[in-house]
Amino acid sequence: FLSRLSVAWPRFPARFGERLSSVLDIRMKEGNMKKFEGEGSVSLISAKASFQGPIQKDKTAFIISARRTYIDLLSRPLSKAASNGEASVGYFFYDLNGKINHIISDKDRLYLSFYLGDDRFSGTNKYSDTEGDETYEEKFKIGLNWGNRLAAFRWNHLWSDRLFSNLTATYTRYQLKTFADGSVNITENGTTQNETFGLDYRSQIRDLGLKLDFDFYPSPSHEIKFGLFSTNHRFEPSTFGSKVKTADTQIDTSIVSAIDYTWESGVYFEDNFRIGRNFSMNLGARATHYNVDDMNNVYLQARAAARL
Repeated sequence: FLSRLSVAWPRFPARFGERLSSVLDIRMKEGNMKKFEGEGSVSLISAKASFQGPIQKDKTAFIISARRTYIDLLSRPLSKAASNGEASVGYFFYDLNGKINHIISDKDRLYLSFYLGDDRFSGTNKYSDTEGDETYEEKFKIGLNWGNRLAAFRWNHLWSDRLFSNLTATYTRYQLKTFADGSVNITENGTTQNETFGLDYRSQIRDLGLKLDFDFYPSPSHEIKFGLFSTNHRFEPSTFGSKVKTADTQIDTSIVSAIDYTWESGVYFEDNFRIGRNFSMNLGARATHYNVDDMNNVYLQARAAARL
């Protein structure tokens, strides 16, 4: 069962495991349960807005925010002018996130949150030439897109004044996609020959996860965290497709790499306490089990950090 066993001492707490070098912890606002309010701003290259308010006063609230850059609206006319209308280049990114917060009782709350965002780059080029009775026209378009999708459903329960838990189900997906499309038209003696082609490449990672986290406070200067988790990873390293179409033939080719499914599960324990006003310590341990292609690996990680 144990094909490999390792021990490590990473720098961050036990609840943040299986990371190479850093952790970014982002918390969303919960929405205003009393009244509706919004805000927004516009700059030279981007605009953003946020709106929040009660769905049911003092019971359910929402918040939604959006942002988009419009660099492409500036770069496209400039690139066309520089190329006499033959080329156009644009880039922009956007993101949208939202959250619903519902109070079931004094001890229970539900949260539903989502995020989606993309970066998109595209370029077009066209060329034409006439020589005698023959006219040649070519159009070409390329693109590069990458982005994330995320959704989370969380149940927060207060067991006592010192103990509460969070049960969270998550979905995440990262995708990178490139593409190229083009067409060629050749007109000679009133007859036109047309050929189109396209290429695309995609790579993505999808995660489905479930975790249960507990926070216990024996005293104001002492905090204990523990929990368990399980995540299913789906890796699609590359999918390549091509198509060529002429008046006589049409060829479609698709190559899909092997899709890998892995399971990552484990438990953790973390003890964070303060002694006096100037000294604190964080002690923890984490055990993680990986299952990849019927191979099982278990990793044990110990944590010890002090701050003066």
